This record gives sequence, C-alpha cells and structure tokens, in this order.
Amino acid sequence: MRNRNGIGLALLLALFAAGGCKSDPGSGDARERERRASALVDAMAAGNASDARKDFNLIMRMSLSEGRLKQVWEGLVAQAGSFTNRLWTSQARQAGYEIVWIGLGFERGGMKAKVVFDSGDKVTGLFFQPWHEEAKPADYVDATRFHEQEVRFGKPGWELDGTLTLPKGVTNVPSLVLVHGSGPNDRDETVGANKPFRDLAWGLAGRGIAVFRYEKRTKAHQAKMSQLRTLTVREETVDDAVLAAEFLGGRAEVDRSRVHVLGHSLGAHLGPRIAVRAKRLAGLILLAGNVRSLPELIVDQTEYLSSEGGDKEGLKGLRLAADRVRELSPADEKSREVVLGAPMSYWFDLRDYDPVKTLEAFSGPILILHGERDYQVPMKDFELWKAGLAGRPNVTARSFPALNHLMISGTGRSTPFEYETAGHVAGDVIDAIAEWIKD
Repeated sequence: MRNRNGIGLALLLALFAAGGCKSDPGSGDARERERRASALVDAMAAGNASDARKDFNLIMRMSLSEGRLKQVWEGLVAQAGSFTNRLWTSQARQAGYEIVWIGLGFERGGMKAKVVFDSGDKVTGLFFQPWHEEAKPADYVDATRFHEQEVRFGKPGWELDGTLTLPKGVTNVPSLVLVHGSGPNDRDETVGANKPFRDLAWGLAGRGIAVFRYEKRTKAHQAKMSQLRTLTVREETVDDAVLAAEFLGGRAEVDRSRVHVLGHSLGAHLGPRIAVRAKRLAGLILLAGNVRSLPELIVDQTEYLSSEGGDKEGLKGLRLAADRVRELSPADEKSREVVLGAPMSYWFDLRDYDPVKTLEAFSGPILILHGERDYQVPMKDFELWKAGLAGRPNVTARSFPALNHLMISGTGRSTPFEYETAGHVAGDVIDAIAEWIKD
C-alpha cells in the first residue's frame, strides 16, 4: 500500500512560456543549448543561483528568484540525498520549444532535469522528475520460456488494457491474476525504480504458470473516476479483479479449474471480497496484505516515518482524520466530504469490513506471504492473518526476514527511498508461489 502522500521524488516547476515576450533570434546550436543547460544544473549544485539564472528569459527571472531556485535544489537534496554527477544528456523538440534533458545522479536515486528553451535559446521552463535506469530482468527470468500477449477486457465503458504472460510449449496450465495495491497503478505496479508485478509475471511464467496483469481502473480512467458521485473499493479494485479472473478462466491456454488470485497490499486486504465473488477460484494469495483498517494503517505508516524527524503537525491532523473515519454516523453516508484522500462513500463501504471473517465464505486454499522489513503493512498484520485463520488446514503462511513491502530484499530500516533503487521480487517468493500453485 503506497503512502497516500506519495513516495516519488518528483518536483515540478511551472513551464513559463515566452509568448508575448521579445527574445533574441537564438543560435539554433544544439551544442550551445546543451552547454547552457549543463551550466544551469552545475550552478544550482554549487549553490550559485545567480549563475544558474544567467540564461533565464524575462518571465523566468520574474517568476523564479534566486532564493526560490536555491530552495528547489535544497528540496531535491533533502529527498534524494547528495548530488553526485551529471549522467547523460539528450535533446528533443516539443510544441515548438527546444528541450534539453539531463540525467542527474543523487545518493538515493536518479533524477532528470528538463530545461526548456525559447526561440532565443533562453531558458523558459525547468522541470525535475524522477529517473530510473531500466533494471535488467531478475536472474530467475528466462525469457525463452514464455511469451506475452496484449489484451483488453472489462466492463463496457471501463475497459482495461492488460498483459497475459504465457508459458511456451504447454497448454492447460494453472494461472494467476495480479491485483494491485492502492493508488493509480499500472499493470507492472511500478513503484519508483521497481516493477514487482512484471517480476512476478516473468518469474512465474518461466515456471509454467500463466499470469495476467492489467492497468488499474484509477489509472486508465482517472478523469471518469474523478466524476463519480460515489466511490467504493468495488469500483476501484474488486469489480475488475473478478472480471479479470473470469477473463483468464475463459482463455483456451489455461486450466479453468486452476485460476488463482494474488492480491498485493490493498489488493490482499480486499482479496477475501474478490475470492468470495469470483467463480470457481482455485486459491488466494495474500501478499503483504493488511487485516487492520486503512485509517489505522495510514497512521501507523506516518508514525513510523515521523519517528525520524517527520511532520509532527501533519501526523496530528492525520490522527484526527482517522478518528473522523472511525466515528462515521448514518448522517455522513451521503456526505461529499473527502477524508484521507477518499470520499465518505469509500469509508462507509469499508466500515464493517473484516477480511478474516469474510474468508469464512471461501473454502479454497490460501497462501499468506509477508516481508519482515515491511513498514507499510508491518508484521502485526501478518500475525493477525495467522491467528484469524489458525483453525483452517489449507492455509500456508510464510514471512521473509530481508524483504520489504514490495517483497524486495534489503538491509536495515526500510524507508520510501528504498523503492528508488532498482531491485526485484525475491526468488524465494517466486519459488514459494510456484510450488504452492503447482502442489
């Protein structure tokens, strides 16, 4: 489950167009633009805001003072660590402007600067965005053993694009649907430099299991979702997961009697609802899922991060918001108020939800996997799953000491910045899932 305040390092400065302002003809020399963009970044890194602004046009000079420019760089360093070096440059032309991109190395991750030039080769826009070098496939991935198909499925008007990863040379295989955590996730569940759903799909397909992953509705249909008068986890997650399981079961390549669902984070929290609604589901995997309510979990996450100098006042407000959700009254049900980033309809839908109790209506086997370094859904929730399902013979639970919330290995105290370093879902997790499904 992603922290609702975000874990990215993105910092965006408004693009100030030069329309209406007289500018010099410009050299039209790409090398000169690259030199100016590089000098801008170097001056910012050196704390010399005056030199950094040397090639700004009039609007940028009026809008971005030396003090503000210093704050921008200090904000980047506070989030990404010490600046190390410039990594690469590239150029492009967009909407009539010349663009110079510069890759920047920081202690805890990469960034890229987008420097926009007007017709006079003056800087008219400046952006800083996260940048991650594309990670190589994990060692356990053998691309010769699977192939992928791009597909489309879903409720009319809410169709979603997805990727079906199929083992080569075999049919009638077991299969798995991947269900995202919170936030507008893509099909790879990209978090920082990591793509855990792609890791799962490629690793498991190489072991003879078909895997289906898809764009989350809140990403594919953001504008339409924002217009809904009411929003619940059914529209956000559950409906599409059930449809995905039905879609996968209808494919000729898979064994209809061996369709499984894996929910990660929020997807695991809602896994019991999905399992109860899905037809003929062969099993359920709960990966880094919470038993406790979302408001309680959000407060826990923020307390964890605030213990090392976080926003104490923000934490106080967050606790008050969580109390507001816990104390919902019938009069709130039709309220348009937004609390903790979601409307009241969302919280009413979850108010009485008990994921462990819901599983009483699902008789299939369950696999629970958790990383012991997970701060977003800590081990307390893993123990609650185990305790709540202790009486069932078909429940398997495993935890992994070195893994974080993305089931990626690391050391020490886990933080959001850990996600900015490229890694892969641990091979032990791939093995555990494959063995359980094929058992």
